[in-house]
Amino acid sequence: MKCILNISWGLLIVAMPAVGQIRKGASPEGLASGHGTIVRVLDQRMTPAELRTFLAKRTSGQIVGLFHGYTSLLWALYNVGVWSEGAVADSTPLENPFPENYSPTWKELMDVLARQVDCTWHYNYDTGYWVFEKKRMKPPFTLKIAKGWNRRGEGNQVVFVPPVAPVGMDVYIMGHFSSDDPAKLQEVIATAREHVSKLFAQKLKPDVTEAEFTSEKVCGEAALHFSVPTPRDPRLKWRQWAFVKNGWCFLIVSVISEENEPRLLPDVKAMISTFEVLEGSSRARPE
Repeated sequence: MKCILNISWGLLIVAMPAVGQIRKGASPEGLASGHGTIVRVLDQRMTPAELRTFLAKRTSGQIVGLFHGYTSLLWALYNVGVWSEGAVADSTPLENPFPENYSPTWKELMDVLARQVDCTWHYNYDTGYWVFEKKRMKPPFTLKIAKGWNRRGEGNQVVFVPPVAPVGMDVYIMGHFSSDDPAKLQEVIATAREHVSKLFAQKLKPDVTEAEFTSEKVCGEAALHFSVPTPRDPRLKWRQWAFVKNGWCFLIVSVISEENEPRLLPDVKAMISTFEVLEGSSRARPE
């Protein structure tokens, strides 16, 4: 997506994919053909105090398209310039974890974007850009890994692999949720949990109903649980748990074959029982 933004000093300023994102040139056609100059310092730059205020403001949570197209949209609508040179993030397709009626804070939005493209972000006060770097954000949770299992990070998920199968358990970090009105926080949490549950369950069963979700405790919170044989192979059983802890929304997924279930399902349940959200994890850090 290439968005013409504004005319200034007789020049067109356009959000571009790949190097630097923001370029200026004489015409859209010239920019589209690779001409123009990268704008390395934006006119609008925030101070640390202004950034803190901005991060707490709320914005649209309707994430769409590829990373480079969506970040072009952020520049077109909000003058938020993203610099991701070297991060290899531009062609990454994005998914929207937020319910339609939820407006995330800018910090919550940036964290979700960074995790999905396996980056971390910071604001450059000197240039005015939001810089996405190829450094993985630290997960806001910990758990005790079962004996013989391995762990690896992949964008917004952490994958746990058993010794006898290619898959076993994944933990998806679905974003942080909050409310400016404390009285509405529980409603926000319940809506987020239901949205994430259906978002994944409908991939397995498009006509899934609310009656097919049960309630289980995970990390001391009420989690929506759903299980079903996979359409690809009925001998593989899909299980998922969606819950919110300290504002963080998680979805745990486990896919286990019939023959491995006696051995692996107890491991999965044991790992889930040790799940903890890290203190102070509302500001994620790079690993």
